[in-house]
Amino acid sequence: RTYIVRSVYASLLFLGFALFFMTEVSRRGLDYRLMGAGRDILQFVIVIQLVGVCLFLPAMVVPAIAGEKERGTLSLLFTTDLGPWEILIQKYLSRLAPMFMFLLLSLPLMAVAYSLGGFQSEKLLVAAYVIFTTCLQLAAWALMWSAFCRNTSETIAATYSGAIALSLLVGLVAVALHEWIGMHDDWAGLIATSLLPPVLMEAPGSLRYPRILLYIAPWVWTVVFMLLARRFLVTRAFLKKRKPKSVLRHAQDILRFIWSLRKGLRGRKAARVNRPVGDLPGDRPVFWRELASSSLRTPGSFAF
Repeated sequence: RTYIVRSVYASLLFLGFALFFMTEVSRRGLDYRLMGAGRDILQFVIVIQLVGVCLFLPAMVVPAIAGEKERGTLSLLFTTDLGPWEILIQKYLSRLAPMFMFLLLSLPLMAVAYSLGGFQSEKLLVAAYVIFTTCLQLAAWALMWSAFCRNTSETIAATYSGAIALSLLVGLVAVALHEWIGMHDDWAGLIATSLLPPVLMEAPGSLRYPRILLYIAPWVWTVVFMLLARRFLVTRAFLKKRKPKSVLRHAQDILRFIWSLRKGLRGRKAARVNRPVGDLPGDRPVFWRELASSSLRTPGSFAF
């Protein structure tokens, strides 16, 4: 399956590149006018790679911890000599390795774009750095939700919807700080870049703050997501599975609640000497046994 997925990914990548390249040839001509088209080709390759990372990488990371919970094997990992950080790092790197193999397929395409010219070599390095940091940050984000949620389906929904909501929120915050507070474009761009590494591609050459801050910001959020994943791995490792209730079950719960209120208004006492088993809460068996089986108990004599 691994080789089949790689072959399909490579076929789609090179097919899309061939179609885009033929479009450029038909527009510019197959002569000296094609020189300088490397910038557009590089931009196309970057967009394709980022789309592939955003679509496939979370799906590859999601089962890392959530799958162990579903299979009931996470408790077995805790019985070994592996610590929480060792489990997280190994899960993290094992999911990133296949994605990096996919990204290496674009190296020949970037070489073609570089040979055609139209951009500086620094642009190529920035593109590689943007794709790399996007992988690190997105994988840490998905691993955090994998440690937080109970199963894979919940993790997939939380990872994708949360990523979209967080990206929109960061963009809105950057725009609000720029428009309402009057913050300079550079500082508003730094806030947007902290969670959206692709914004680095459009970063201006002259900034009011050291340029190194622009490249460190994605690493900070990666560390934050990994710290949260470490906490959730321990605190939410053995959560009980919640069985979804049907509409009829919810209706029964509502009717029971209304009936209990009706009995309370009539002045009936909640505790009875011979309490039937069906009315007992399952999480307080000792409380029930003391009330139901004691022959010396009289109504109102015990207060629990």
